[in-house]
Amino acid sequence: MLRAPEKFGWQYATPTLTDVDGKELHWSSDVIDAGSGQSVGSELAPGKAYSVRYVFDGEPGRKVKEFRLASNVGRTIVVDVR
Repeated sequence: MLRAPEKFGWQYATPTLTDVDGKELHWSSDVIDAGSGQSVGSELAPGKAYSVRYVFDGEPGRKVKEFRLASNVGRTIVVDVR
């Protein structure tokens, strides 16, 4: 859970999900608000905490290793999901 920046959108943060072989999993460019189950709009209320889900496409037999969220201002969050 992170506090929303002044603006939020695909131009501000890039998510990447990789498998244990280092190959990227494709994603559907959708972020879901965990509370409402609805797609997150391009503008969130600044300073408010949000819990969201990035929607990725799964492929049978692939094991997820890492989620990385990189912002265009140089901050990157990396989560080892093994």
